Amino acid sequence: MSEKYLVICNAHPKEYDDYYIKLSGCDTTSSSAIYSNSVIRGLSLNNFDFDVISAASVGHYPFTSKTKKLKEIKYDNHFFGVGYNNNILISQLSKTKSIVKKYKEIDNSGSQNGLNIIVTDVHYPFIKAAFKIKKKNKRIKIVLVCLDLPQYVKSSSKNPILKILKMISVNRVNKLSKKVDGYVFLSKYMEEIYGSDKKSIVSPCILDTSIYDGIQKASKETIDFVYCGVLSKQYNADFLLKAFSMLNSDNYRLILAGKGDVVEQIKEMSKSDKRINYLGEVSREKAYFLQKNADVLVNPRLSNSEYTKLSFPSKTVSYLYSGNPLVCYSLPSFPDGLKNVIIEPKDITPESFAEAMEFAIDKTNLKQIEEALKFSEKNVIKQIDKLFSEIRKNG
Repeated sequence: MSEKYLVICNAHPKEYDDYYIKLSGCDTTSSSAIYSNSVIRGLSLNNFDFDVISAASVGHYPFTSKTKKLKEIKYDNHFFGVGYNNNILISQLSKTKSIVKKYKEIDNSGSQNGLNIIVTDVHYPFIKAAFKIKKKNKRIKIVLVCLDLPQYVKSSSKNPILKILKMISVNRVNKLSKKVDGYVFLSKYMEEIYGSDKKSIVSPCILDTSIYDGIQKASKETIDFVYCGVLSKQYNADFLLKAFSMLNSDNYRLILAGKGDVVEQIKEMSKSDKRINYLGEVSREKAYFLQKNADVLVNPRLSNSEYTKLSFPSKTVSYLYSGNPLVCYSLPSFPDGLKNVIIEPKDITPESFAEAMEFAIDKTNLKQIEEALKFSEKNVIKQIDKLFSEIRKNG
């Protein structure tokens, strides 16, 4: 009999997207939230016995959120959202305590026969909670999904307190994460830099194959270029704006959804260029509707930094799965199959990106859907289950 699973994450059902957006600072389309929800769906499709304990990520009080405390929410009989104190000075400790407390409350008899814990984010409270649950029980194994390596993620905040707290958090995470039983890395470069001798797999992303269910293409007269995600300089949102400004057709629209340090620039440009539509933060359902109804999807992340070797933008696969053409740069972490179905600009200039955007119109390639399905939630969970089996063989 297969061991029971416990997922520790920041996920919540899509029905709660609007609720968390209103709490300020919750990015419902973040890679960690999407990955976590896909893991949950994959476990369900494979008929595994599992529970989920989640601490939703919102902006910290009092800097980026007015929410002092998050309330506990029971999403269903196996999916629990814990409440915690959101004050930036104690939020991490509060999350850890709440996760451990919730685990003790729910049916945890699976730990006697073996428990597989999947931590879907390199976040100190989640990893710490997993170890507190494990304690000295050798029947409990922990696999950490490394969506990012914290030391390579730049902070956009200029607040010195936030910078110091991030530095402390990175140091704590680096020490504790070395002690888990296994890893899921997004790229071979990430695996090499991490340098662990623990069991691991490289799996760039996980696709929720239900995201476009029930969404029909709406009739429209415009050609829509769509990007949903982090609108920051680090991810080259300003580069995208420059590229779009070089396209002259009045029939084109650039539809943007998300948050980041380029938002003010977007709002300013949209005053003079009415073709730019900024929608703010949107729910997953809205994001998927926009992606399915796009004429061309775009992702301006460049491939000329060390960070891009370690990352894999999960939206790449969900964009391709929509069936709509995708303009983006090939990153070092891309498998060959994906490199063959994207539309890549000739060089790293706004002019070249603009040319590719215009070229991509009506360039649908059905093979891109086949490539995306290689990362289906059912397939990836089978890989993770196999990883746990190999870990247990080694004690």
